Amino acid sequence: MYQARISDCNAIMAQGSAEELQNSFDIAKKTTYLVGINPFQADREITARFIFSALLMLAIYVFCCYTLWVLGSEWQTSLEVFLVLMLNFLGTNKIWLGFMRVYDYYLLFVSTEEIYKKFDEDIRNRPILRKMVRILVAMLKSMVFIYTLSGSLIFLLMTTVVLLTKEKVLLLRVYIPFVDHTTPVGYVITTAFHMLMIAFCVNGYLASDSVFVSTILPIVGYTNSLRKEIDNFNASLDEIERNEEEITEQLMRIVKLHQMIVEYECQAVKFFKDSNLVQVSLQAGSLLVLVFMGLILHYLPAMCATLAVLFELTLYCSLGTVITTKNNQMMVDIYAINWHLLPKSQRMLVVFMLHRAQNGKNLYVGNFAPMNMTTYVQILKTVYTFLAMLITIVH
Repeated sequence: MYQARISDCNAIMAQGSAEELQNSFDIAKKTTYLVGINPFQADREITARFIFSALLMLAIYVFCCYTLWVLGSEWQTSLEVFLVLMLNFLGTNKIWLGFMRVYDYYLLFVSTEEIYKKFDEDIRNRPILRKMVRILVAMLKSMVFIYTLSGSLIFLLMTTVVLLTKEKVLLLRVYIPFVDHTTPVGYVITTAFHMLMIAFCVNGYLASDSVFVSTILPIVGYTNSLRKEIDNFNASLDEIERNEEEITEQLMRIVKLHQMIVEYECQAVKFFKDSNLVQVSLQAGSLLVLVFMGLILHYLPAMCATLAVLFELTLYCSLGTVITTKNNQMMVDIYAINWHLLPKSQRMLVVFMLHRAQNGKNLYVGNFAPMNMTTYVQILKTVYTFLAMLITIVH
């Protein structure tokens, strides 16, 4: 029995794990499918789902402008509309980026699968790769939970308010033209549209952020696998009877793998640089408005949405920090190669790798700041400063 279990475990370890990476993309595939975008294919396609998504976002803009016109000078309720506009604009940027640059997304997924399969060729890397996939799946599932919880809380809390007060309280401050929300029929129509808005927002944010995580997080597994390759290479160098041909093949493989990782990072950093500026800026602005409306105006939907926006901002900046850390790790790992045991021609390859590692690409917020936890703290401090100023003005 014990030997059979060992055999089964060895058989599982011997199997390639590339299919597991493909399966980890399921959440990204499902959420992007619902908004009508497929970043896993090269061709841009206008589907009925994409047209519906675009029309819904356009309707939200129109209805928000109509609501602002109806409200007039009521600044508190106008602020609620402004919040919806900010969140909708953030979603518009996400879906527009996904549609206009779907081919770039496709290239990122093709590249990451190619690197994964290259590392997966060595059975000793598979436990590392599988661990990375498990972390990726866990992170994507946590995103689904947080975003869905945030959207569901809006409905649950507002439903509780309606039941307790016996008043027709709207989920969001967005009116529909020619629909009187004070009547029973108008209230049902308006509430149904608000529920559609919330569901679409939750799925849209998940679609964009799950794709971002699915393309960035695998770098962690690649850098850890590269360390394993280097450790195996050093072990070969320390053998008494060295196989020079095998050592040359190992070194060339390490050079190739490192080059693939660096090129992939450059590709991802260049792609996300400008979009990160829009994302982080809108996240910071939305967070400021949400906290102000939640704490000062006691607006329940703002309290619920704060959870999702803060989680999203933390996610982006923490992933940026992880990539910076892993770039530093690669530099240290390459420096740890026993280059003094190599002939001169092979030493130059190590020097070349070390030079490239010292110029590792990190995620940036436009051209302004690195996307890491230092920037994250600065954003929170800035939000706090403006929040304190707004509280002072209101009171």
